[in-house]
Amino acid sequence: MTKNRSQRLTFGETEEIGTSDNPAKIYPLLADEGNKRLLINWIEGHTEYSVISSDVELSKADFDLCILDVEAFQAYADELERQKKECEPIQLPYLLLLSEKDRKLLESDRRNLIDNVVWRNVDEIIELPLGQAELYWRVESLLRIRAQSIELADREGRYRSIVQDVLNSVDIGLVLFDSEDRVAWGNDATESMFKFETEEILDLSADALFDEYIQPVVSGPKQFEDRYVTTFALDESVGVPDFQIKDKSDRWFTGRSDPITVGALAGGRIHQYWEVTRQKESKQQLSIVDRVLRHNLRNELTVIRGRAEEIQTAVSGDPSTQAQQIIEDCNSLLDTAEKSRNITNILSVDSTPVQISVGPIISDAVDKIGERYPNAEINTKLNSPGVVHALPELQDAIEELLVNAIVHAGEDTPKLSVTVEKNKNTTEITVEDNGPGLPAMDQTVLQSGEEVDDLYHGSGLGMWLVHLIVRRSRGTVTVTTPDESGTTITISLPRDPDTDARF
Repeated sequence: MTKNRSQRLTFGETEEIGTSDNPAKIYPLLADEGNKRLLINWIEGHTEYSVISSDVELSKADFDLCILDVEAFQAYADELERQKKECEPIQLPYLLLLSEKDRKLLESDRRNLIDNVVWRNVDEIIELPLGQAELYWRVESLLRIRAQSIELADREGRYRSIVQDVLNSVDIGLVLFDSEDRVAWGNDATESMFKFETEEILDLSADALFDEYIQPVVSGPKQFEDRYVTTFALDESVGVPDFQIKDKSDRWFTGRSDPITVGALAGGRIHQYWEVTRQKESKQQLSIVDRVLRHNLRNELTVIRGRAEEIQTAVSGDPSTQAQQIIEDCNSLLDTAEKSRNITNILSVDSTPVQISVGPIISDAVDKIGERYPNAEINTKLNSPGVVHALPELQDAIEELLVNAIVHAGEDTPKLSVTVEKNKNTTEITVEDNGPGLPAMDQTVLQSGEEVDDLYHGSGLGMWLVHLIVRRSRGTVTVTTPDESGTTITISLPRDPDTDARF
């Protein structure tokens, strides 16, 4: 029997029905034993047909055509109607053999029989007795109709399969609702997003889908639920507030709902959901860049202006000392501008983590910072550092941590160490210093990237830059500050064990 159309179907080449290679399966459902034997003998006399034994229950029988008499038809009317509906849109023909007695009943009560939906399930009626040629012609006609319906369903199915393959290849989650607000279809992205199988939600009402499958996994604002529920009462496009999914709490999603105005689902709606983590991240980081730049530029330019005024008027202070302070402030601004440029570059380019050999970038970073700050002592311990997946800017993050530790050390000879350890799935890069400890606000920025408040400027854009590089490398940052002194910052990045052996 053909699968129910609500199931996912796979379609191949349609085979011709009623050939010696693919005999048509005929099910003789006759109460009259004499007529049944004659029919079975006739079927067995044709190699293009095969008999389905009447020992097989009707509900379990797999056939292309059922030939039956009135008594059997009346006895099995409900099951016959069920099977016919289940096969739609493929035709499952029924051929009714009508005796003279049954014919008189049909003629005397034609109106009631024609109006009866059960009788309308019959595709052909043949009066008994009948010739073999007529029977053959009627059987072939019904089998042709079935074969054509299979071919048509096959073509539609292949087209539908192509469309579904295309829609399943996109990263946007799609759910289609019919005009009664019941689920008609969902794509693979939706399954992955909300953790359900499409077969589980087919024919569910929109309310049941939300209560049973969406609400339990969504971690988002109350407005999301309100907008989802009210959208089905509208005839317009509606956006939903951004939301998170509980097992993907570091990622953000959004969506919209649009009415369907044409086709089989006209009057229904299409819901679309997609990830917006990167967009939200970019917006947040650009806001941070703007705020820090405004804060630092305003403060440090104020100092520069004041020093310059002192030099100009020579009211007090040594011009050489004032000039040195101006240079240092300018250097600070230039450093902030460089970090701002790096952040903008990362945000504006769709960077993808690549394989990076950890050892060389650590060595390069230590050498570069060591030349810049010759009084600093930087020790390294690289235990088979191997290869990680990270943004190409990973070395910039390491250098930023080293510089930040040195300039805030409060000692003439800052002491730092850089250690690399490999775990099963990650590589950890740890930077330790003997300074006064990283301020709490900087720790928050470094580990979570969260905005603190409008007064924060901390270490400028440096900690934001480190967080952004590590976050987009699918890594994490942890900070510990012992009670006595110093800070330990650990970057954990996904490693590539298969590539490690070559480095």
